[in-house]
Amino acid sequence: MTSTKGYAGIEIARFAKLCAFNPDSARAAAVAEAAERLRAVPEFARKLLAQVIDLAYREHHDGRKSGVAYLPEVYESCGIGVDEMYGFLRQLESAGLVRVEGEYPFQNAVPSDLAVGDGSRWPFLRDLARFCAAEHIPLRDLIVDLHFEKLA
Repeated sequence: MTSTKGYAGIEIARFAKLCAFNPDSARAAAVAEAAERLRAVPEFARKLLAQVIDLAYREHHDGRKSGVAYLPEVYESCGIGVDEMYGFLRQLESAGLVRVEGEYPFQNAVPSDLAVGDGSRWPFLRDLARFCAAEHIPLRDLIVDLHFEKLA
């Protein structure tokens, strides 16, 4: 039997079941690493990340590419100045949580995948958005408030 408890005691059984992945120790460790990365950035940067994730993975009916948040739309919805938004995006990039692609003013924020122990990449933030939507848990609870116990 594999353990679903990772470093820092994060339990991911319900998350794994809903998102159809093996809740092994490598995935649990990746979730714990993501939690540490999130703790390392300021709260408002995490709020911006939650907005980026929501915009990137919500259902769009206008032909938009999934997994990408258009920065003009992020800016319009975040309520802060452009310079401040880019400052938080740089912090999120440094933490390995997003990448900014494209040329200004047509840039996109792309939530980053996590490395898993076997060397593969996992779209953790996409799966987290999917889990939160299915379980009716505000994404903010996990990304901003760091309530990873809700994954159990």
